[in-house]
Amino acid sequence: MRSWFRGLLGIGIALVPSIVQSQVLVNGSFASAAIDFSGDVDSFTFNASIGDSIVLHKVGGLNAGELWDTRLELYDPSDVLVLQPTPARIITFVEYRALSSGEYTVLASDGSSAGTWTGTYQIHLSKVPGAFTVPDFDHGGPLVNGGSTTGLIFPGDIDMWEFGAALDSEISLQIEDVGGSALTPRVRLYDPHGMQVLDDQIVQDDEVLSLNHTAVIPGRYVVIISDGGTQPANQGEYELTYSSTGHLPAYFVQENVPIHWAYSILLVFTFLGITRGVRRQR
Repeated sequence: MRSWFRGLLGIGIALVPSIVQSQVLVNGSFASAAIDFSGDVDSFTFNASIGDSIVLHKVGGLNAGELWDTRLELYDPSDVLVLQPTPARIITFVEYRALSSGEYTVLASDGSSAGTWTGTYQIHLSKVPGAFTVPDFDHGGPLVNGGSTTGLIFPGDIDMWEFGAALDSEISLQIEDVGGSALTPRVRLYDPHGMQVLDDQIVQDDEVLSLNHTAVIPGRYVVIISDGGTQPANQGEYELTYSSTGHLPAYFVQENVPIHWAYSILLVFTFLGITRGVRRQR
């Protein structure tokens, strides 16, 4: 029995909400949906493995008179309710570390006391580890060692960046709000196993936030940027600077690829490059 058969009356009758929209969430991207009538419930699914870090952002009610308090419920592969945050106006955050592998389900409905609100909303999914998508209009992807990149956070947005790190690499991240907006960027760093190793945010305008971490696990690291402010509709531009003493291109350290293979591949490409240079000199 699926997770939306979720309330049992004393007489044993299941309360079955009307599942009108059902979508598959893509890591790094978002899904758009709508609560169209009282009692409407939307369903979203995604796959996760034990130990994965799951971050969900819901944004809605940006237009006057639309749905504000969206209720989110997260069910594990056994259809057990594992997380139900208090419905929040406009933005709802969900963070969870997977305890089982399989298909997870998110149910979205009107969370107001009256239960009569309708309107559109979006749900953003970030999951680590795992390959992720960067929508065409969004920001994210591989970071360049020693370089800076700019990004834009809109309400409820999540930007995902990645890089590879060798064992004992000294990793440095620096972020600042460069647009003079109300945005207070929040930075989360995840190791190759999906464990969150850094979590901090800017708390005032014109602040530059610096974070440092030593890579005790070699492999692919993921940085998640979002707004960490108390105002739900904060948005603005940020600049992210990254450097590492043991940088590896992220595509060399994808999941299920042993780190010594990554080194071997890197050495082969380096050797080929040197060989070609010598041939050209001749």
